[in-house]
Parts: sequence; structure tokens; C-alpha cells
Amino acid sequence: MDDLRLFSRDEIKLQQELTIVKRFSSDIQMEFGLDICAIAVFKHGKLTRSQNISLNNQTVIRKMGCDVTYKYLGIEEGEGIDNSLMKEKPVKEYYCWVWQILNTDLNLKNKITTVNTLAVPVLLDSFGTVSW
Repeated sequence: MDDLRLFSRDEIKLQQELTIVKRFSSDIQMEFGLDICAIAVFKHGKLTRSQNISLNNQTVIRKMGCDVTYKYLGIEEGEGIDNSLMKEKPVKEYYCWVWQILNTDLNLKNKITTVNTLAVPVLLDSFGTVSW
């Protein structure tokens, strides 16, 4: 599993969710990539101060700093991200896919189906993270 996100009402619920994920991950012998894990607590759309979360004596997930961004599904996220720059990458990739598909020998129906299958999801992945 890659790129897991957890959402919760508060830090206590987040701690409980992380404990469940950690237990499940241990059961299936999957390890956390702790070097790229981070906690971000947003209240009213603003990043707030939070503490590191400790799952056990050996596992601590650090808080994300205010000036730090992270990549989720290839898109940079964090406070203060320039949305216009974040739009460029998926738009370029979308146009690249559409151009490649339109230059094939597929009939029109299959071209439209292929665009909907391969190109549109490139944009859909960014809809929850980039302000369009």
C-alpha cells in the first residue's frame, strides 16, 4: 500500500486510527515508511501546531512543519502552495495523453473511451487537492 491518508475529527481519533493501521500493517507484515510519514492538523483550513504522535516506543510519526510540503499522488500539498503551479503538471500530462490517443488509428468511439479511461483520471486525482 502506498499513499495512505487518514482524516479524523481530532488528534485523539487520529491516534486511534493510526494504531489500527499500525496493527493491521504488522499483521500483514507491512512496514510504515516512517521517513516520509507526517502529521498535519488543520483547523478552519489553517495548519496548526501539533505534537508528534507515538504509536509505541519504537514508532513515532513526526508533525509536518508549516513550511514543508509533501507529495500525495504526485501533487505537492501543504500550506501556502501556489495552485497555479500545481495545476500545470496535471494539465500538461492530460494534454500529453489526449495528444497521444488522438494520434492513434482508433475509431472515434474508442478514442473517447480511451481518453476517459487514461487521460481524465490524471485531472481527477488533483481535484481534491488543487483549487481549480
